[in-house]
Amino acid sequence: MMRKIDQLDIFSSTREGRAAVAPRSNLLEALRTQTLDRPFMVSLGMGVDSVAGTIALVKMGAIPDLIIFADTGAERPETYDYIGTFDAWLQRECGKSITVCKYTPPKAPYETLEGEVLTNGILPGIALGVASCSIKWKQNAIHDY
Repeated sequence: MMRKIDQLDIFSSTREGRAAVAPRSNLLEALRTQTLDRPFMVSLGMGVDSVAGTIALVKMGAIPDLIIFADTGAERPETYDYIGTFDAWLQRECGKSITVCKYTPPKAPYETLEGEVLTNGILPGIALGVASCSIKWKQNAIHDY
């Protein structure tokens, strides 16, 4: 009979498996032992990986100082629905909430990624293999916050 494995227990995985998450930085060890010498944040994309990683951190007692989601204004409806569900879980489990930030173009007739694409008649950068939309609408929003 196979033993059920807790898929969120990243610390019982192999060293090679953990290396993909935090290569040679000792970050995971510092989080596990709660000896990290600086604040840390989770950039929550609301996909499977960032949600699972956040759950793993909370379950091991490594509570992020900031859990932030950059809203492009063009996410799937299911993503927006799940933000409330996951935020409620975070509040129950660790007393933290998801901080939502948003990039605001300085001078533009649009306020969302979708608006930019439609107004300018362009494709999102990812359609061309470049993550330029993520830089502007996600990374810049987080850095500005």
